[in-house]
Amino acid sequence: MPRPDTTRSLLLVALLVAEVGLALARVRTDRSAPFSGRFSWSMFGGPITGRCHHSLTATDALGHPIAVPLPRDNPALRALLLADVPTRFAAVVPWFAPYADDDAEVARSLDDVLGRYHRAGAPTLSLTSQLRCDSPGTRPFSRTTRWTAR
Repeated sequence: MPRPDTTRSLLLVALLVAEVGLALARVRTDRSAPFSGRFSWSMFGGPITGRCHHSLTATDALGHPIAVPLPRDNPALRALLLADVPTRFAAVVPWFAPYADDDAEVARSLDDVLGRYHRAGAPTLSLTSQLRCDSPGTRPFSRTTRWTAR
């Protein structure tokens, strides 16, 4: 049976090898910076450095602006819909795009969640989602997506 010190040392080495392996797997030579601004150095946590600002607006069938309906039974979706400043948005990104490597991937995942929300929770409204990102090592990214009322 290995001694406890040896076991701890082996686990630490395995953790370091896994961390370095994860980093090497995510290197992209086609970028100005080899790692995405969304890369977290620790697979077990650590800050995602991507910075995004998201706004979501709703209009009724006549085109009048109204408040975005917030679900009472889904706190995660509610937090996402209220994520109108970068710090709030950064807090919810791991829920819908935990392994996103670039801002466009975050946008695709966000559009998927908001599209499902529109179909299930607000089909009679038109929604407009604006996402602007300025992540380190990448060009600024922006996109606007609209879902129209049925």
